[in-house]
Amino acid sequence: MNNALYQKVRALPAQQLYLLTCEKAIDLSVALTERYQLNAEQIGALSDLTARIYLKELRLADLYTEIKRLFPSDEAMSKRLTCDLAGFKLLAIESWLAEDVSNYIRSLGADPSDYHFETEELKRLAAAELSADELAKAEPVFEPLPVADDPEDGSESDDLSESSDAEIDPAELAMQFRDIIDKDLMELLNTNDNLFVAEFNWRLIKLLTEDESLHNDLINKLINSPKRLSDETIVLEGRQVEATVSNWIKSYIATKGSSMIDTITLSDFLVNATNARFLNEVEKRRLSRLLKFYSNIKYFPDSLVGEDPLAWELLPLSNDPDDIITPSTQSNRNQSPLDANQPDDKLAELKSLTRKYAEGSLERMVIDEEIKRLS
Repeated sequence: MNNALYQKVRALPAQQLYLLTCEKAIDLSVALTERYQLNAEQIGALSDLTARIYLKELRLADLYTEIKRLFPSDEAMSKRLTCDLAGFKLLAIESWLAEDVSNYIRSLGADPSDYHFETEELKRLAAAELSADELAKAEPVFEPLPVADDPEDGSESDDLSESSDAEIDPAELAMQFRDIIDKDLMELLNTNDNLFVAEFNWRLIKLLTEDESLHNDLINKLINSPKRLSDETIVLEGRQVEATVSNWIKSYIATKGSSMIDTITLSDFLVNATNARFLNEVEKRRLSRLLKFYSNIKYFPDSLVGEDPLAWELLPLSNDPDDIITPSTQSNRNQSPLDANQPDDKLAELKSLTRKYAEGSLERMVIDEEIKRLS
């Protein structure tokens, strides 16, 4: 996506922007990529097509013609891809486009009701992400206040709680944050306790404004963390490496550069980056949270969005608690409904995909590693 198109997408109304860039939209893009075995150039072209329709720069009636031009194939395959793109990505914005997407799908020989479940899920999850972000900006994060004992219980009314911030040594508190990143980073990335996350963010922001050494320490701890985000390996600098926090951050920087992360760039990475293609929904959510957290720390305080300090965050709030990993579900990871193939079917698809990439290419190395894992 070129910079001009990127800037236009960022200016979309919030509802349409979230429908285009939310994590469910990313999952649907991954499903299209796998279903039609698209290469990196084709993935980018499909992403641009979708964005142009959202921006109303491309009419729905011209979509099939563009698909045929950009993805040379037989007529049946071109129609299927057009229908799937319209069904997965455009039915949700039918009223925004003021075009009859359902009838357009029928005209190409498909049934729009086949996409009903995914369309409703896209709208539901996009709305949930938007609401969570708006709530995070609107709800103040209150500092715990000293609480006086009830005078009726016979105690002194000025006997304050021992948990008052005034009694916490800032140096000791900063050390606790260093220990969390060292020892409990995965628990932090997996938590769906937004009250804890809000308190965590508030205290950390307060410390970072006062302690430059803590800022540098946390950046170094994250970029060198050996904690693993998943059991698979990824490709970094042409070799297979463990999928650690450190290696994922380096992979992102190698792919997208070291600028401050924004929603659209991160979404593009999660959809198009070779290393991210085989992540399931939960792993992508965890990786997204990690990269945002790292970027927010690195670019603090410029990463704090808006003028209201009560809406600032470093670790993103959880916006879909049902999909966050807990210790009881970590070994049985959830899959997207579109990724429900049996292992044998998935293995066959991957083996077929190897024919598209040259031996020694990054794409081929990742696919071969996934085949080895499934075998």
